[in-house]
Amino acid sequence: TELLHKLDFPARHDFGKTTAKELGRLLRGLLEGESIVSREVAEIVLGHLGKQQNSKIIAASLPPYLINTCDREKNVVTILSKSGTMNDVRADAGIVISPWGAYVVVLMAKGFPETMEYDNHPSVLALRKASAFLFTYYSALGISS
Repeated sequence: TELLHKLDFPARHDFGKTTAKELGRLLRGLLEGESIVSREVAEIVLGHLGKQQNSKIIAASLPPYLINTCDREKNVVTILSKSGTMNDVRADAGIVISPWGAYVVVLMAKGFPETMEYDNHPSVLALRKASAFLFTYYSALGISS
């Protein structure tokens, strides 16, 4: 309960459920070093997020020449993310780090009638469009400032 209090986790919440705001707050805290965990633990968590194998949403929405190198250290853009799928819900939450700055993005879609998971599911396509828009917006802000 102490951990839940630190997370500002409402008592009415069911375990296994979250909101975009909660995920965003958690990721931002990890990125900015203001998390409920030590900096050392935050670095471990961020390292695990950087090894994401399912890149159907956030990573798939960015220009491939920025992220698809064989050597992750040479990528122009780094994506630390965690995706999830359950029944009619699709989600991807992460941190996008680029030469123009870093931002936290949490994308969730619910209520699509087809519950089977596949790469071009309508919810995945919609979330990719939102992610691409955000990347274009934030990279343009960074370039002009």
